[in-house]
Amino acid sequence: MAHAAPDGDTIGSVFSLKEYLVNFLNKEAIVTCSDPIPQHLADVLIGENITTSDIIEIEKFDLIVGCDAVERGFEKIVKTKSQNQKIILLDHHTTLRMNRVKPDIAISDEKYSSVCEILYDFFDFHRIELNRKMAEYFLLGILGDTGIFQHANTTPRVMEIAANLMKRGASLNKIIRLTFKNKRLETLKLWGRAMGRAEINPKTGAIMSYITKKDLEELQGDAEDISAVAEILNTVSGTKFSLVLSERGENRVKGSLRSEEYKNVDVSEIAKLLRGGGHRLSSGFEVRGKLKQEGNKWTVE
Repeated sequence: MAHAAPDGDTIGSVFSLKEYLVNFLNKEAIVTCSDPIPQHLADVLIGENITTSDIIEIEKFDLIVGCDAVERGFEKIVKTKSQNQKIILLDHHTTLRMNRVKPDIAISDEKYSSVCEILYDFFDFHRIELNRKMAEYFLLGILGDTGIFQHANTTPRVMEIAANLMKRGASLNKIIRLTFKNKRLETLKLWGRAMGRAEINPKTGAIMSYITKKDLEELQGDAEDISAVAEILNTVSGTKFSLVLSERGENRVKGSLRSEEYKNVDVSEIAKLLRGGGHRLSSGFEVRGKLKQEGNKWTVE
């Protein structure tokens, strides 16, 4: 199971596991998610597909594995656990929590850059050789969660793993070209709208913007586009962190927070105040409501 609004790490980890289970262990395995795969990630997954979660009979499976940010949608799909069923959760967020369905195995370690790095270590420890597909999926996740080796979670170990994955056939150039450089014109227009609305709060050092449901519908934007806005705004000189509010669905507003190590701001503490979570430098939250304009100001109601 990939998390809602899937990114490179959740997609890379679930499809690498599927590849291992099907082609190494001769098991039957499928990938599911509550949301469709964004096109830029689908371009990497040639010949692969997901089964939408609304048509899956969960009780028929022996094993359920949730990968990355499992609090984002896992409990909405897995509401009960049958007697002979096992659940494994793999995460690298400190907010891993399961209030209703308890996993049999849960691994959550924020020292890792990504779940793909966790899985790489698992296969490396057990001396399991990776094929080209698995190597490419792992590199997809690592590149996504390290911001192409630009974030503070890019450790010497991450660079060593990336080099080993390339030796096994993963194409660094292909992944960067398809997932980071290959932008739609609509995506650039969406970014332009958000950039034009950006404002800096001189008291907190926050740079903030918003994206409405109308913006997303007109320009066919997705979660990755919104995340990119938060990343770009976070590069503005003199700011402490970025916050992008975006309308999702009929009555939900998502907040995306970003910062950098040298700015000395833990954005996960902000997210926790609003029942969200994530990392010190990359977090998010979700509240009920809609964005409402009052003069030159926007509020969540």
